[in-house]
Amino acid sequence: MPIYKPLGYTSLQALRFWRQSYPQWNNVKMTYTGRLDPLAEGVMVIAVGEALRQQAQLQQTGKTYQAEILFGFNTDSYDILGLPQLVRKPFDRNKIEEHFKSLAGNFKFEMPPFSSYKVKGHPLFWWALHNKLDQVVRPVKEVNINSIKLLGWRSFKPRQLADLISRRLNLLKTNLRQAEILPRWQQLLLNNLVSSKFYSLQVEINCSAGTYVRSIANIIGEQTGSGAVLLSLVRNRVGEYGIEDCERIEGS
Repeated sequence: MPIYKPLGYTSLQALRFWRQSYPQWNNVKMTYTGRLDPLAEGVMVIAVGEALRQQAQLQQTGKTYQAEILFGFNTDSYDILGLPQLVRKPFDRNKIEEHFKSLAGNFKFEMPPFSSYKVKGHPLFWWALHNKLDQVVRPVKEVNINSIKLLGWRSFKPRQLADLISRRLNLLKTNLRQAEILPRWQQLLLNNLVSSKFYSLQVEINCSAGTYVRSIANIIGEQTGSGAVLLSLVRNRVGEYGIEDCERIEGS
C-alpha cells in the first residue's frame, strides 16, 4: 500500500500519523519498506498484514527521485540538515552536467556518516554524533543508476536561500540538530562576503534500491571541486506505485 510521506516527518512518524488518520488500520500489523529521510517526501510503500512476509522483496524495488542539488557548500550529512561550509572554488556548469551524465550504470559510494546503517551495533549517525567515525569503517555499497535526466538550473540570492533552508528545517518534527545547524546557515548566507548568487540543479534519477541521493550530491561536489549538498528530494515512484497512487496523511 503506497502512502505519501510528508516533508519533515521521519518514516516512522509518517506511519504513526497515517494510522491516526485512518483508525481502521490501528490493530493491523504493518511496517514501511524503503526509508525516506526526514527532509525527503513522496512515495513510501507500507507492508500490511500478509504482505509483511514480502517486506524484504518490497524493499528491493527500484525507485525514481526528483532531486535538487545545491552547489557551493559541503555539509557533514551531505544535505542541508548538516553543518555547512562554504566552498570558494570556480563554478563550472558544463563540468557538473558532464559528471552527472557519467554516473549512469554501476555506482559505488561509502555509506553516509549520518545514516541508519549499523556498524558494530550502532547506526552510523551514532558514531558521527559522538565524534567516533574514525573508529569504524564505513561500508562501500554498489547500486545501479538506470538513468539521470537533467531538468534545469535555478539561482538563489543569499537571503532567498537562507529563507528556503529555514522553512524546510522548521518543518522537522523531531530534534535533528536543527537548533545548531540553522544558525550556521543563517550566519554563513547573510555574511556580506558570500557570493551574490548560488545555483542548484534539478535532476530525475531512476535507480536501484539502497541508493542515497545525498551521496550522489556529495560525490559530484567532490569530483567537480564545487561542493554540493542535497537541497530537496521527492520520491516519485517505487516500483509500480507513483505519487498519484498514494494515500495522504490528513493535514499534509
